[in-house]
Amino acid sequence: MSHFGANRLAPVALTVLVAFSAVLFSGCTSTTAADPAPLAGSSAGASAASTAVPTAVPTAVPTAASPAQPVATPSVAPGRSKPVPAPSGGSILQKVPAVSPGPVTKVELNKTAALPDKVSITVSKAEALETKATTPGEIAGPAVAMFVSIRNGSLKSISVDSAIVTLSNASGVLGQPTTSDPYLPFSGELAPGASTQGVYVFLIPTNARTGLSLSVEYAAGQASAQFVGSVS
Repeated sequence: MSHFGANRLAPVALTVLVAFSAVLFSGCTSTTAADPAPLAGSSAGASAASTAVPTAVPTAVPTAASPAQPVATPSVAPGRSKPVPAPSGGSILQKVPAVSPGPVTKVELNKTAALPDKVSITVSKAEALETKATTPGEIAGPAVAMFVSIRNGSLKSISVDSAIVTLSNASGVLGQPTTSDPYLPFSGELAPGASTQGVYVFLIPTNARTGLSLSVEYAAGQASAQFVGSVS
């Protein structure tokens, strides 16, 4: 190649070299979305750090510990050091002799029953009524109240705490006793010559009050009275 030809190729080669360098430099300095964020030490990093909103970090709030609940300990009754006798004496091994029923004096409902032991019993009033259920176990309904009087004509006191009063109809069906008003049972000691009154209430339908039989036994094994009649 001549010196003239070499001189003509030199500017062309220089132009190509400059263009290639520009392309290479441009690829190295362009910024894309995938480029990493600037370092914190740079001015851009410092600006971003100054405008960033700090994120609140939740902190644990101390709570008061719940007080320990006491555990209930079942109470245990202390063991007995000695046997306790029954309130009325005796024991489960004791046999109670049977008591034969006393004689029965039967009279009409409006009469007085004079018993052999000088005790007299009278039904002073027989009242038909409607009971009201005011306490647990009571039943409201048609009933009959029997007002019974006992007079002690003997020379010694008698107890009427265990008096038994029952009512049955002509078919032998017992009237259901109730504690509804005006129920008032016999109680206490009856001195010689004294009288006392008790009121006994029985549930009984209105259509079953003919041929009634009222039995009054003022004490177990003693004479009793039986009153027969109807209540309207």
